[in-house]
Amino acid sequence: MGVERNDTRYRKSREKLVNALFELLEKGADVNTLSVAELVAQAHVTRTTFYLHYEDRADFYDSVLHMMVDDLYRAAITEGYSVNGNSFPVLDLTAAFGFVAAHAKEYHYLLKDGQRLFDRKLLSNLYAAVERYCEVTGVPPRISEVPIDLIIEYEVMAIVGTAAHWLEEGMVYSPRYVAKTLAMLCQGGAQTATLADFFVAR
Repeated sequence: MGVERNDTRYRKSREKLVNALFELLEKGADVNTLSVAELVAQAHVTRTTFYLHYEDRADFYDSVLHMMVDDLYRAAITEGYSVNGNSFPVLDLTAAFGFVAAHAKEYHYLLKDGQRLFDRKLLSNLYAAVERYCEVTGVPPRISEVPIDLIIEYEVMAIVGTAAHWLEEGMVYSPRYVAKTLAMLCQGGAQTATLADFFVAR
């Protein structure tokens, strides 16, 4: 749109608009009815500046969702392991929850009340990482008759739900504690937990 995305002015004006969005949401604004006029007034930029970057309000919000997912993904996915010289990605839950804690205001909104667009974008990125993990490590597409996509969906949604609840409750546990607990559960620790027999399918 005539503005280079690595231009300093672009980055600053985008940052102002993103901050303005979450400031307005924190004040109780509804993202579905929030206007461009309200955004630019809160951000102290002009409508012309807004339309240099985005087609419309929907394009802006979609861009924000992509940015928040990508930022979290980059913070949480590492390539610190390898099999036969081939590296594979792993989800660093400690880094993920630490990053969410550092941007609590933004992720509190995105993770609460079932923000499905955000969930879907995050899940899509994690699927790609898990597929790479399975490809390199040789994990089969099914585990004990359960398709891997259901396992991924279950565990990712459990992590997302836990993060939403953790933020809603004021982060009473440290990011490291929550990460270690979730890692234990994802790795099968729930099998020996006292609640294991509570979850049944009859």
